[in-house]
Amino acid sequence: VVMLSDGGSHGLIMSLDEVCLAWCNLPRKQQKSVGASDDLDGIKNMKAVEKYITENNLSWSNFPAFEWCRAKGEGWYLPSINEIWSAGTMYLGGSRASESRHFRKSFNTNVKNAGGTPLSNIMFYHSSTEDKDVRYAKFSHMNSEQPHIQSGYKADALFVRAFHKF
Repeated sequence: VVMLSDGGSHGLIMSLDEVCLAWCNLPRKQQKSVGASDDLDGIKNMKAVEKYITENNLSWSNFPAFEWCRAKGEGWYLPSINEIWSAGTMYLGGSRASESRHFRKSFNTNVKNAGGTPLSNIMFYHSSTEDKDVRYAKFSHMNSEQPHIQSGYKADALFVRAFHKF
């Protein structure tokens, strides 16, 4: 669980596993905006990608990070940039300014105890949110160093975690 709301009756969970994949594997000249511009809701971005795939006779395999999240089952999706940022905040004990290793270690111990792969505090995680440049998508890392949110080529393979709302 990386976020709670409504007194704990709703929230956001993150997959215990991760993989390193590209956001999109279409040639750069063929990459266009797919309409995945929502900073807050990865489900909206997932629906935008689905619509783009349908309208352009493509397949989920052209969007490997999205495909991997979708394959986890109904309701799983590639998170928005703010959802990834929130997971990083939780990972650091509630503050992106925290440099305490205690919170990261405790978080990763809980993930390992549940049979999962610990988060990396030095690697970048894809979000579903596109940047203004159609070849770029936003990503974040899980440590306290600025900037927390950056953009990079959609074709770059970065870490991916699936999210699910409850």
